Amino acid sequence: MLNSLASASVNRLLEENSWSLDRLRPFSGKSVRFDCPPFIVTLTVQEGGGVVPAFDNAVPDVTMVITPGLMLRLLARDETAWTE
Repeated sequence: MLNSLASASVNRLLEENSWSLDRLRPFSGKSVRFDCPPFIVTLTVQEGGGVVPAFDNAVPDVTMVITPGLMLRLLARDETAWTE
């Protein structure tokens, strides 16, 4: 359920910024795992650049660990948070 909600939210952002779809197309078929305790979301990039929830047994190609502190900084639009 969380993966479906996350993919819908990410796709909305991607559609509003169409350039990002072009940037993701080369990663079609690849999966990313967002590990932000207590939540874990795994998404797979589609051919068009959008994302869908990954299969339950999908092995992510990359894992992004986002601590609660970092999440707060990102939500506060702290530009330095992207460099750490």
